[in-house]
Amino acid sequence: MIDKPRFIADLQGGAEVIYGPLETGAYDLVIDATGEARAYAPPLRDDLKARVVQWRVRTTEAAPLAFMPTAGVPGYAWIMPLDPEGREVHVGAGCLQGLGIPARKLVATAFRSLSVEETVCACGARIRLSGPDFTSVVHDNIWAVGESAGLVGPASGAGNVYAMQSGRDLVDHLGDEAGYLAAIKSHFRQLVPEARAVRRVLLGKLPAPADIYHIRQGWHRAGVQVAWRDVPRLMVAMKHAFAGVSPE
Repeated sequence: MIDKPRFIADLQGGAEVIYGPLETGAYDLVIDATGEARAYAPPLRDDLKARVVQWRVRTTEAAPLAFMPTAGVPGYAWIMPLDPEGREVHVGAGCLQGLGIPARKLVATAFRSLSVEETVCACGARIRLSGPDFTSVVHDNIWAVGESAGLVGPASGAGNVYAMQSGRDLVDHLGDEAGYLAAIKSHFRQLVPEARAVRRVLLGKLPAPADIYHIRQGWHRAGVQVAWRDVPRLMVAMKHAFAGVSPE
């Protein structure tokens, strides 16, 4: 929900970017910042990904913050105002289905309630929900950061801040593998039980009290405040949305 092209341009600071094949053995250090692709680091054990599509639009009328099921497929959609007037809006949806589902179908329920004046941009991808595996953050000369290292909130999908924090940790401990791993564990160990709890819900299993706690904490870390009394109902809705299990 940020101006990502502007943010990336600011980070690059005029540095030249070269695209092409990379021979990892030719370098002392390769930083894998390829997101869910994890193009250079080895695959994660028990990886879990969801498909996500999103639009940035301007509307003729103010839009409310809202979450709702997707149309016809297991998943959920959202509407998030980006400005005080509520007319610059982030619209998106996520699900565990493959790319065979049209993007517009996923967000049909969200767009139905909006009067769109202009589409600013749109994109789609997959997002990693399996949490970090600290044994595979560093593999020989390849160090993973951000989503490549599994640093995405499994309950919320939040990852921008986590990616930037892990990038700082890497720079602060450049050349110090043990120091980098210690920093990553210190900042992100809470994502491991959160991911375990989310996986239990998506598999249709009964969550333990600890699972409910970790999922609520995951929402809290993303800035979403959920009352304790609402957590069980929302977890049932998550199971229904992503796993296609009907709530009782």
